[in-house]
Amino acid sequence: MSLVKIGLVAFSLATGSVAGMQPHEKHIVVQVWCDGDPDPVNTYYWENDPIAINVGEWGGCPTHVNIWDHTPANDHSIGPITLYGSRTNEIKVTVSSGAWKGEDLPIAVTGGDWAGLQLSGTGLDGKVWLEGHVGGDLTGLVSVSRVFRFRADGEIGAGVQADTAGPENSFWLYAGSIGPGGNATSTSDNIQRVETLTGDLAGAVSADGDIGSIIVAGDLLAGNNNPDIHSGGHITRIEVGGKIGDPLMDNKPVIVATTGIGAYQGGFEVGITADSIHADITSDDGVSSFNSLWWLETRDGDFTGSLRGRYLERYDDQDPHITMFVDGDIDADITITENTDGRVLATGALAGGRVFTIGRIFNTLSAMTLGDAGLEGRVIIRALNDPNWPVGWRPEAFVKVGSITLAPEPYYDNKSSTLGGGAVGEVPYYLHYADCTPSASKVQENMTTGLDGWADCNGYHIDKVLSPVGSLTEVTLHHYGPVEREGTGMPIAVYTTPMYQLNCVWENVTGSFTVTMHPGGQAREVRVEGSFDPGHLYRIQPKPVTTGGDYLYCAGLDPSIQNDVGVRPYVLVIRVRRIQDITLNGLLQPDDITAWLAEPEDTTLDGITDNADLVDVTEAVAGSEDW
Repeated sequence: MSLVKIGLVAFSLATGSVAGMQPHEKHIVVQVWCDGDPDPVNTYYWENDPIAINVGEWGGCPTHVNIWDHTPANDHSIGPITLYGSRTNEIKVTVSSGAWKGEDLPIAVTGGDWAGLQLSGTGLDGKVWLEGHVGGDLTGLVSVSRVFRFRADGEIGAGVQADTAGPENSFWLYAGSIGPGGNATSTSDNIQRVETLTGDLAGAVSADGDIGSIIVAGDLLAGNNNPDIHSGGHITRIEVGGKIGDPLMDNKPVIVATTGIGAYQGGFEVGITADSIHADITSDDGVSSFNSLWWLETRDGDFTGSLRGRYLERYDDQDPHITMFVDGDIDADITITENTDGRVLATGALAGGRVFTIGRIFNTLSAMTLGDAGLEGRVIIRALNDPNWPVGWRPEAFVKVGSITLAPEPYYDNKSSTLGGGAVGEVPYYLHYADCTPSASKVQENMTTGLDGWADCNGYHIDKVLSPVGSLTEVTLHHYGPVEREGTGMPIAVYTTPMYQLNCVWENVTGSFTVTMHPGGQAREVRVEGSFDPGHLYRIQPKPVTTGGDYLYCAGLDPSIQNDVGVRPYVLVIRVRRIQDITLNGLLQPDDITAWLAEPEDTTLDGITDNADLVDVTEAVAGSEDW
């Protein structure tokens, strides 16, 4: 064991004991000396005694203050410490049974609980540095200029605060646990690491600069500090052995990093990891140009709350890795204001009522994979409606729900009922023909744009055959994204032409119909109601934004733009005919009887083709005014 001669005694750097001195009755020793000064001053205190030190008496030299429990038991609590006076040089305070270590670890332990350290007046601003290790709890505030390293084997129940920029790789804080009253705060610089060794983190961590790592052995159960984890720069890693937040608690932790969360380190991504996550997370200040989320993972549970960031990042353009993995449901509203470049995987669902919004691009090779029937909520792509990025869903990006890969993108044919009830919509939203009621099919689809290539009288999307007593009084339009109505009038135009009319002259009959927005609470649906007469074609289409004040616009966007973003133009054509119209000309005439005799059909829908069907056709023709 090395001894350093100080004045008339020898001071052990390993234990802080004083050689040649009989054990003092008091427990705590405070030793003060200048660099190069051979005469330290030792003062002794009882356990929990308040300690006040006038460091101004030590002139302008760099000064050391050592506080430790010098008794063999080494478990006595240290009272509150106050430093006062005025200084021009730094003061290194060590609460430890060893000497100042600077950037070295570990720091020797001393005493039991500690009631904290504060500065009196302004004469010590920017001058006091701290490192230490106590065997019990931190029960009082520590407020100094720089925190190098500090550890409490018990609970940190008060603040550990630094207000001056420290050297690189400083502010390391360790504790058995950090209670609701505990916090780590750097008001002018970074925090390198905050770690709980056995228990929970229930307090706050805040840095004006970056936060390197937050490692929690138990749960991260903050929820009262708003935000609970805050970085004025970047957070590299939050790794939690248990859960973040508690789904049974109203308050969720708030995690904010203004310039991004996570990184690519050592061949893999790091970011936020826990068994389950119940938190509101922001990695975008709306100002900085690079605000990525590199990694979010739940090992065994849901992600609930919210997430906002500028990018979902990937480190390899040729082989993108998963950026978000949730072993459960994504029950969170997620807003990516720019691009999604990485991949999202959830073993469960994007929960109903939740929205995953991508501002511009669902980029090439990106993907979203959900469990069976897991698309319950909505995915919105190109939410900014930026004309510089006219295509949001890029080639080779895909959405997979169970074993179903949505295709063709972005105007896929898969019905929402087979996916979980939700949808993926690129702005401006198009009509989802297959989801309409009656269900429709696209006609002459353009394989480049995915848009319907229908032209006047060239076809129809729905062939509605009316049974002998049937009628059609409503059609429900289902879009790929949520829609709203501007104005109070008809946002939909309806035209009709007889099936037999070959010149395709369409009559505007909009005034004979009404609309119901969001029937049954379905935000993507509009119901058109009226009498769709047999023997006619009907053309239903949204009114353009530029004509009048009544139109459909894309909802779920920023309020500053959404009222001006009309739905993508479409036409839905319905052919409505009687089942007895055997010649398919839209009329009931004697030719239908002749056609039936040549090729009988089951018009009574009883499963049998017999004379009852001939009687049905004959009676329908006889009662018709078409001849």
